[in-house]
Amino acid sequence: MNTIKLFERKKLKLIYRNHAVWSYKFTANIPGTEVEIIKKYCQKMSHAFVDQGYHGWMMISFLFPGGWVTGKMTAYGQPVAIPSGGNYDGIGDKVDHFKKFLVYSLQSSQAPNRGGADPHNDCLYNLLKQVIPELPWHYPSTFKRFLKVPREDMIPLDKMPLIEKKLKIRITVNGDATYQSQYDSKNELHLVLSNNHYTLFVDKKHYTRSSFSDRKILITHEVEDGYRVSHLQKMARPTTIYYSFLV
Repeated sequence: MNTIKLFERKKLKLIYRNHAVWSYKFTANIPGTEVEIIKKYCQKMSHAFVDQGYHGWMMISFLFPGGWVTGKMTAYGQPVAIPSGGNYDGIGDKVDHFKKFLVYSLQSSQAPNRGGADPHNDCLYNLLKQVIPELPWHYPSTFKRFLKVPREDMIPLDKMPLIEKKLKIRITVNGDATYQSQYDSKNELHLVLSNNHYTLFVDKKHYTRSSFSDRKILITHEVEDGYRVSHLQKMARPTTIYYSFLV
């Protein structure tokens, strides 16, 4: 049985053509995985980047007996290029099974349908924590584990139904990408997704003289240090939550 396992994924401390560079290190089972199986695996990986809304390129690197050899750079979604040891003196090209290989990913932009945009991509959790202090997840790490999202990854919009069901709240997202909820709840949270960052939506029409008395809003607003900060209020039968920093 041929198995391929990812054992390290990290963002490298370098920029190539103004693009972030990520490395994915894989191991294959002993005595090694066939080249064609690795090629098919990497091709699926390339198409997955496209499906997730990313733009960029990738390169595959094999560990030959004489050292690492990297193939040509190909765009996401295009046929991947497998490196050949015959192109380099002293490397040799007779190897058809490999125990280790690398994929270098050059991402030109983050997918617009996900958000994070802080050191650990936890902006959605931090936002929810401000709105709902008693979250069922005590830490951002447990929140992402619940969503089955890697610890350092951004939260994609397709995870919103899981959050809605757990919190029993309807979520609407507008901005660079949109999410229209199908969840039935009297409580609603409006978000904006811009530049891969989730913020809370401010509907300016609710700042009119009578809007807060006419509708049962869960919050009040005030300005602190240039930001519009929302504070929870215990009000009967709230129907909509409007909560946001002033951007």
